[in-house]
Amino acid sequence: MIVDYELGDVLPFIDWNPFFQTWELRGRYPNRGYPKIFSDVTVGAEAKQLFDDAQKMLDGIVKAKSLVLRGAYGLYAANRAGNGEDVDVWATEADREADAKPVATFCMLRQQAEVEGQVEYLSQADFVAPRGNRDHLGMFAVACFVAEKLASDYADTHHDDYSKIMVQALADRLVEACAEALHRDIRVIHWGYAAD
Repeated sequence: MIVDYELGDVLPFIDWNPFFQTWELRGRYPNRGYPKIFSDVTVGAEAKQLFDDAQKMLDGIVKAKSLVLRGAYGLYAANRAGNGEDVDVWATEADREADAKPVATFCMLRQQAEVEGQVEYLSQADFVAPRGNRDHLGMFAVACFVAEKLASDYADTHHDDYSKIMVQALADRLVEACAEALHRDIRVIHWGYAAD
């Protein structure tokens, strides 16, 4: 299923911390992270100016609909395979019930890092029910379209590298916000397993 998102609808989901990291602005404790970074003695004023510039550009992008956010998701019947480390996926619940061949198998490695005293090494497959039980696997992907063209316009036409980097940083924040919005919508609407 393909889902389009209005830019304005994902704004509340933006995590601004990576935005400042993109610009290599890091506050010192206790002024790390957004919005505390604005109080930092060393980088606070610069961070605030950068944020204000970002808000101005973001407002223009939203009004002009300069970028396009789109997501795709799928919800599939799934079970842990007999080897305990793979997950079999069927196109429909009926296919699984008919014991049809899975349309895909995802290989899920076990945890590779050794931890002193650890007995169990988990795999994503451990969280999917084995054959004979009903379980599902949900997947999604999101993309921000037109960002590279807009960034290139700033760089090539206007010779404005600051705005180019700003567009790229904002597109990164918007696509992550879109992922958060789609993840929420899968939980409460599309799959509806956590409507509240």
